[in-house]
Amino acid sequence: MNMKKLLPYAAALLAGLAGYALLQALREQPPAADVALTRLEFTDLDGNRKPLTAWQGKLILLNFWATWCPPCREEIPLFISLQERYGAQGLQIIGAIDRGEAVTRVRDEMGVNYPLLLGGEEALSTMRLYGNALGVLPYSVVIDPQGRTVASKTGAYRPAELENQILPSQAATAGPFLNLAPNFGELPKNAC
Repeated sequence: MNMKKLLPYAAALLAGLAGYALLQALREQPPAADVALTRLEFTDLDGNRKPLTAWQGKLILLNFWATWCPPCREEIPLFISLQERYGAQGLQIIGAIDRGEAVTRVRDEMGVNYPLLLGGEEALSTMRLYGNALGVLPYSVVIDPQGRTVASKTGAYRPAELENQILPSQAATAGPFLNLAPNFGELPKNAC
């Protein structure tokens, strides 16, 4: 057979394989079960080291974001609202970002009412431990009061999506719970 005739078939096969590999890489991986809160510590905006165990016993929504990421900033008002409504019932939203430029300004402009922690490369590697191998933002991880990862999401939450999933628990010690299943699928359009 002529090599010129085989070239389009070979190119199509390679493109298909590359597309399949990319799709597999973009699929959300299940969060790592062995990520212990005791190992996770970041710096707050005052320069103090803050371990995630400070919020142990609460339902934690750990949101990885950046000031330059429009979908990240779009979901901040939702998180502010949910923290106001469910914080007393045990929900703790925590924003972890890769670097500190402009964070204080964003916090002040938007009235962020939950902790913002700086992590640099440490936050990025933690995000990967939780299943976000490509480092796509925003990325959220839900950690139950016992410290187990129960869900993760790539891309910004929409109000109806998250509001309908957070329900106050009847048990006072358990706090609220999330009716979330891990979001396995393609990279959403509302991500950086």
